[in-house]
Amino acid sequence: MVSWQERLKLRDDFQQRWPFQAVENMTLEQYTGVKSKDTFTFWLESKTENLISIWGGSAYKFGIFKRAQNDVEKELKSGQTGDTEYGWYEKYGETRNQAFQKIKNLILQIIKYAQNKEFESIDDIDLGNAIKWKIAFLYAPDKTLLHIVSKEAFKYLAQKNNIKSKNISQIQKELLKNKPSYMDFYEYSSLLWNQYAKENKSTHDILNNSDNEGYKMTDNDKKLTYPLNQILYGPPGTGKTYSVVRKALEIIEGNASNDRYKFKEYVEKGQIKFITFHQSYGYEEFVEGIKAETKNDNVSYRIEDGAFKRICKRANGDKILLKDVKEELIEDDFKKLYENYVDKLPLFSNNTYGKILETPTDKQPFYLYKSNQFSILIKPQNSNDPKTISCDKLIKDIFYNDSYGMPSYEPVIIQDILSQEYESYKTNHINKNYILIIDEINRGNISKIFGELITLIEPSKRLGADDEIMVELPYSKEKFGVPSNLYIIGTMNTADRSIALMDTALRRRFEFVEMMPEYDNLNKINIEGINIGEMLKTINDRIEYLYDRDHTIGHAYFIDVADIGTLANVFKNKILPLLQEYFYDDWEKIRLVLGDSQFIKEKKPAKVLFKSGTDYIDDKILYEIDKEAFYDEQNYLKIYNLTSSQADEANPDNANRV
Repeated sequence: MVSWQERLKLRDDFQQRWPFQAVENMTLEQYTGVKSKDTFTFWLESKTENLISIWGGSAYKFGIFKRAQNDVEKELKSGQTGDTEYGWYEKYGETRNQAFQKIKNLILQIIKYAQNKEFESIDDIDLGNAIKWKIAFLYAPDKTLLHIVSKEAFKYLAQKNNIKSKNISQIQKELLKNKPSYMDFYEYSSLLWNQYAKENKSTHDILNNSDNEGYKMTDNDKKLTYPLNQILYGPPGTGKTYSVVRKALEIIEGNASNDRYKFKEYVEKGQIKFITFHQSYGYEEFVEGIKAETKNDNVSYRIEDGAFKRICKRANGDKILLKDVKEELIEDDFKKLYENYVDKLPLFSNNTYGKILETPTDKQPFYLYKSNQFSILIKPQNSNDPKTISCDKLIKDIFYNDSYGMPSYEPVIIQDILSQEYESYKTNHINKNYILIIDEINRGNISKIFGELITLIEPSKRLGADDEIMVELPYSKEKFGVPSNLYIIGTMNTADRSIALMDTALRRRFEFVEMMPEYDNLNKINIEGINIGEMLKTINDRIEYLYDRDHTIGHAYFIDVADIGTLANVFKNKILPLLQEYFYDDWEKIRLVLGDSQFIKEKKPAKVLFKSGTDYIDDKILYEIDKEAFYDEQNYLKIYNLTSSQADEANPDNANRV
């Protein structure tokens, strides 16, 4: 186990051995050798391995290298050249000395740029990424560069964190902006590497924290590795919908929380969208569709965005049109745009020109100013009598369908506010995470709902990813893609449908998290001697034996049980109806689940019901629910407490007794 302090000492040792002047005076023999353990490349690859590993690949990664005796006869690949002692890339020169001088000059440039924190200049230097960024790290000021040198790792982290740039220097800069204030710099660097290593099964675990397991993520860290598409699945009552709230807040804020008030706030702001799939739900509600409108007995048709398209546009910061503003913005958003817009207008004066706009029909120009009350003043070109329009009036126009008091001006001003303040709006939104929650995702017809967009939700096909895909939508003909800052969380009740029966295309594109009944907290609930956790576990073991584990009963049904009365209500109104549904009113099996149940009793036999003729009636047992039995604690104890005869029968050791 190597501590960070020991690792960073390797950097100090490297700088002492190879200060700038030593590199400047370095010879080819000092740069690379076969047996020497004091060359620049040996220090770079071996002596500082515990700091950053660059093992693997060909020795050509150093630009030029000293050949081993058995290396001379190897076949050269395209771009490679050399002589009997050294191999190098032909782009660096025709002779070993030309190649070495070119490579040394590149290394000296890297060192200078790193020392001056001019990292963007390193991107264009023609030397292998792992080599040049490790050199940069070794000479850069402390805590300015991450301990990551792999180009593939940076591509992965850029996609994961919605970073558009492909330059490593810019990706590093953006990643460091996201570093939580509570976390140590090098722990954060390790965390980022471990995300990549875990997803890509990298064997280079050098960047772990001071143990072999790596940095232990807190709740605050988890959003950095949260999957873009995930489904929580399990039997009814296992807290799937409840867990969605925690996961949504975890992604947005970085802290797992059950704060329903915060969740509601994000829903109102449009950062979280909650929908439920059902058999009638379709593409038109989810993506886009044609809707009919009737005005003055005239029917018109318009294309209306669905829930998925709206939140995608919002997450991507797409330009907002006047017709969409009510769906895309909330009042507070528009107020901020209005304030920014008004702040840029000049104060009213007859001697100055304000912002010029035109009326929509006759194209007459008018001027905009701001008043001392921070409202907009409208001055038509041929008038000295300005008209005032407040933010509140525009909000009424947009969100409350108020009729335009000045139809020649108000819609034009609203659209100009949206257009002019679009960039600040977009920046504000694309740097946030958005959540689409799909409850009961397995109840919808996935092909019918997602249509051609099922491919676009894959992480590698999202906007900004290497394999980014956009499609043309069928109704609007718009080009459409799914942004990388939109997280989709689905919930699925396995009692409705097994995962095995789900749409294959959906299964491939989502990660699945199983949520089964939990008994630890229920074991702490004791109602008049009844251990609720033990009782539920016994019931579920029997259901799993008689049916399957997908139809067990979740712990959430019993969380709020406080006394025998609430326990009776849960059993009468929730548990028993669920068992009736599972076993199709097969009362014999229901009785077995509840331990030869005392809650269910036999009705009168046929001989009592009929005076004669019972010889022609098949034996049939009728059952009825004893509602009073639910208030007797002994009946619950009998569910999981075996009688002495049952215990003897269940114990296999007893079979061997004589």
